[in-house]
Amino acid sequence: MCLVDFGLRFNHKGRHYFKAANGEDIALSLSIGAAMFNGHPDYERLIQIADEALYIAKRRGRTRVELCKASL
Repeated sequence: MCLVDFGLRFNHKGRHYFKAANGEDIALSLSIGAAMFNGHPDYERLIQIADEALYIAKRRGRTRVELCKASL
């Protein structure tokens, strides 16, 4: 399963709740920024594009996956 599939499946179920060591409930949601490339990757640029995709996901409402294609 790729990261995008994982994020979509995780978020499809809504928020997830976990118990902290002190007994408190912790709500967890997931925003993912992912980047795809064709050809030989420039890893620094790929990370930059994935980071930009993450901030797009957050601006568009969080709890989502954004995928950007890198033109390397």
